[in-house]
Amino acid sequence: MEVFKKLVSILSSEFDKYLMEHPEVSQEIPKNALLVFQLEGSNEFNEWSKELSRKYQEKEQPLLFVYIKGLKPSLSRLIEPKLEKVV
Repeated sequence: MEVFKKLVSILSSEFDKYLMEHPEVSQEIPKNALLVFQLEGSNEFNEWSKELSRKYQEKEQPLLFVYIKGLKPSLSRLIEPKLEKVV
């Protein structure tokens, strides 16, 4: 379950970045919607995510499923790192 919590945190953060790059997509999200992330090929995570959303969904709150094919490898944003060995 801790792995799923970490994964939903990553997906949420990445989706937020995606919305910043594609603001037109945010127009499709109903006000006060509860986002439910579904990751292709991860049935156990997807079921966990659905169950969690049912637990926290408020009355009349819209659910919005966000289907994600996967994540690209993250790249380092470091600029010219240098190592120094200290004896």
